Amino acid sequence: PPPTLLSMSSEPRSRDARVEQTLAASEIGVLEWHPETRQLLANGAARQLFGDTRADPEDRQYVEFTRVVETAIVPVDRDGFHRALQESLSSGRPVRHGFQARIRGRDRRLVARCLYHADAGTVICIVADVTSR
Repeated sequence: PPPTLLSMSSEPRSRDARVEQTLAASEIGVLEWHPETRQLLANGAARQLFGDTRADPEDRQYVEFTRVVETAIVPVDRDGFHRALQESLSSGRPVRHGFQARIRGRDRRLVARCLYHADAGTVICIVADVTSR
């Protein structure tokens, strides 16, 4: 029989795997930023959005935050991206920010929606490529 909502919620590991698979299929990137360490945990879809062609969409790895920002986001949008993250930290409210990135020689328009989670001390950002919209 197919799993029920109740049985799915009692299987956290398989539920997390399904969420990762869904995100990978939708090409939505997830960034988990740890402000104190300035480290960024990025799923494979996020790394692909920022130009890592070797990324496995279901894999999650730490990447150097500064390297991601400095190499992908165009210079005129870097300060705005940093301000959006800081606004999320200070307000605790979701922040939406659009920015341009140069990835593999092509200009892309990305949108990030970020939210600070005080209990975990992290900012979670959902990132999507909206270039063709």
